[in-house]
Amino acid sequence: MKKKIITIIAVIVLGMVIFLSFPYLLDQDPKNKLKKIGYTTEEQNAISKLSKETQNYLEHKPYQDNLLEFITNKDFKEEYLEKYLEWVIPNMKSEDIIYIVNNNYIHDNYDNNTLSLMRQEYYIDNNLNRYLAYQTENQTATGEDVIAYINSNVDLGFYENTESTDLSKGILMIANKHYTLGEYVPENLVSIDSNYGKTGYLVKEAYEALKKMFDDANAQGFSLKINSPYRSYTTQVTLYNNYVAKDGITIADTYSARAGFSEHQTGLAADITSKNTNFDSFDTSNEFKWLQEHAHEYGFILRYPKGKDHLTGYMYESWHYRYIGIEAATYIKDHNITFEEYYAYFVK
Repeated sequence: MKKKIITIIAVIVLGMVIFLSFPYLLDQDPKNKLKKIGYTTEEQNAISKLSKETQNYLEHKPYQDNLLEFITNKDFKEEYLEKYLEWVIPNMKSEDIIYIVNNNYIHDNYDNNTLSLMRQEYYIDNNLNRYLAYQTENQTATGEDVIAYINSNVDLGFYENTESTDLSKGILMIANKHYTLGEYVPENLVSIDSNYGKTGYLVKEAYEALKKMFDDANAQGFSLKINSPYRSYTTQVTLYNNYVAKDGITIADTYSARAGFSEHQTGLAADITSKNTNFDSFDTSNEFKWLQEHAHEYGFILRYPKGKDHLTGYMYESWHYRYIGIEAATYIKDHNITFEEYYAYFVK
């Protein structure tokens, strides 16, 4: 009987403890905390799917009226939530804030032009001030054009503000009117077999790819030949000076590189024609059409395409091909961009 009484008392005490603790336990419920802050049931349910750490962070913050927009956005990243909330800017859409924070495009001021440029495919954040300056001076230029021009360094002027080529990029090194090779001599230069055209040298990797391309073309009834492979710094000095003496510096610069700036000096480029055409008629040949369809499969690109001289700095050359590897060559062909644009965005 005594034990029974003790048990009853214990049950009563426990019940009283639970009853008295209920308001406290209810107050500790995360959803109840969020409700007190002002979050709706829909918002509470969305928050409950986040980590405990994030929930605890929100429980100690004032109500965020655009929180649901962030959480339900397809590009939302929970680890950046605090930054999203810090970077809430009046009249800016949550999707734009997410895009800016996810890409770390953090600046002091934003307007519609800034956001439009940031949404361009090949936008580079370090170039933002140059984009905006160019856009101010060229108000009819599209956002796509602005990005292409600046990424290609057109605003810097040809042969102005030049810098040394980053040789560590290997087959993706660049040589143009903004990047100089100096008196660089490539390693692994190998002799070209006379069966492939004019004798000379190319970097071994480029030569092996070129031989395979020529052999495959020949097997399909096309005859390709090399006209001009590797050229040294000294050779380019003589060649360029002869062109200047003939046509003047302004015209010569449209089709010939100054010494130290020539693609041929990399050992990765070659002028290619067919056995039955010269430079001027090559783009009317079946061999040219074959290269247009297949050169990328061997890692080569048409280096100076038609209509891109404002970016490359050189007139259209249907014969000038550059080895950059299959991956890069395929991307450039598929997206119809220049090597200048590719280099700025993917390599540099």
